[in-house]
Amino acid sequence: MSYLNPDFKITILPFNAPKGKEYDMPQSMIGSITSSRSLTGNSISMNIPNGMQNLVGLKRFKEVFHDQCIVRLYVRKNPSEAYRQLNVGYMHGLSVNLEAMGKVNWSIQFPGLEQKLQNQELFIDMAKRDSEGQALTTSKNANSFSGAFNDVSKALSGSTGMKKLLIGLWDNVIVDLVGKFTQGASQSYLYGGYELLRKWNGNLEDSDALITPFFANGFTENSSTKYNIFSMNQIGSSPKFWEVITSMATQPLYECFIDTLDTLGSDDALFAASLSSTETYTVGEKSVNSLVFRKTPFDDLFDIFGAWEKNFDYKKINYISSISFSENPDDIYSGIHVGSTEPDLAGEGSALLFPAKWSSILKKRYGYRVMQVKLDGITFGLEETNTTVKRTEIKKAFQTIQDRLFDIFLPSDTSPTGKTYLKNVTSNVNCAFDYFRPGNGLDMGEHEAIDFYGRYGYLTGVTDSFNPMGQATSSLQLKWVDNKEDLLPRF
Repeated sequence: MSYLNPDFKITILPFNAPKGKEYDMPQSMIGSITSSRSLTGNSISMNIPNGMQNLVGLKRFKEVFHDQCIVRLYVRKNPSEAYRQLNVGYMHGLSVNLEAMGKVNWSIQFPGLEQKLQNQELFIDMAKRDSEGQALTTSKNANSFSGAFNDVSKALSGSTGMKKLLIGLWDNVIVDLVGKFTQGASQSYLYGGYELLRKWNGNLEDSDALITPFFANGFTENSSTKYNIFSMNQIGSSPKFWEVITSMATQPLYECFIDTLDTLGSDDALFAASLSSTETYTVGEKSVNSLVFRKTPFDDLFDIFGAWEKNFDYKKINYISSISFSENPDDIYSGIHVGSTEPDLAGEGSALLFPAKWSSILKKRYGYRVMQVKLDGITFGLEETNTTVKRTEIKKAFQTIQDRLFDIFLPSDTSPTGKTYLKNVTSNVNCAFDYFRPGNGLDMGEHEAIDFYGRYGYLTGVTDSFNPMGQATSSLQLKWVDNKEDLLPRF
């Protein structure tokens, strides 16, 4: 079976190199490869063959890899197919141990590019500076704390909707920090011809960027939105700007992740590559990675009663070797409340603080446990809040979100379908290698425990392993699997 023996290769994009200077890693240097991709981060690990674990091998490795170079892992199931990008990482550290007997042990790390973003700090000093770090002394209030962030504040304050706020953060904070370092007047530092990141490209791939951002509309796009990026920081502090964006990815409503599996395969039509019903994103066709901020695709996964949508075209898991299920009582809540982290409490603004919604059967069985969902950055000016139309609009939006999450995660004893299950089961599936995309619904098929657990789950992570014999396997982590235990036992 050819699907068990895929070919793989590693391509390296060296730092400070133009296009055409990328090269493939020699196969003799590769033992086994493990690729991990998830909604929380990516990584590539490599086992070095015994023949390479010496000073000669180390010398070869140092000639091939340079610190911070970009590593791209490509796979094809059989020789008749084109190689497909599976994962992307970067060189981040080398550990070498020399023993008295002459043995050399060395190991390497290839974390995903989201870690490269996580390590960037926004150092707050007094002066406003240009991309070369030179103080702009001619600017008004250049030496004042407020003047240092004048342009950023204008870009972010009073944004209408989360999507515009995200674009403002990306273009005016993140790109200015990371994407404006240059060698000279005309050329930026490049990774095999790509800049690390560039300004938002209208949800289209940027052929000159390693990371292209795709931002979806939020649940409350009609509201006035802001994020107080500097309110909790002082001069000399170093907030992580990646946390500014990821903190807005309120679980379980939003997801923010880097997708590395290119969309040239047969699963392009699946909803996993969608931002909304009218927008999609692509990976690897022009740029290298896609940074995705989107609403969790509940409307594709679940019907109006909160049950798994059986008519959806799920990707089916084939050639399963084992499945394990785990029930998690900590994932069971008896009530849910959706609100804002910054409600305007002046006057009638307190109308946003409406009550939580409870499931009577779960409250009796598990006690008072509330799933609290707090939407960051939603605020309203006094003149906006003190209008009946605005208050009604926002309250309706919050209640709609709350009702939707209630239907999915908090089954009621009055469900019109008669059977609504808790989704507090996680599953681990081991199977033959295939192209699986985190953030997608999967079908495990009719397994032996189907009377106790459901067949559908939401893929949060996948680990692909390739050994020197050419065999490959995938290990999948799924959540929100149905627990079919009767919520109201009858004796």
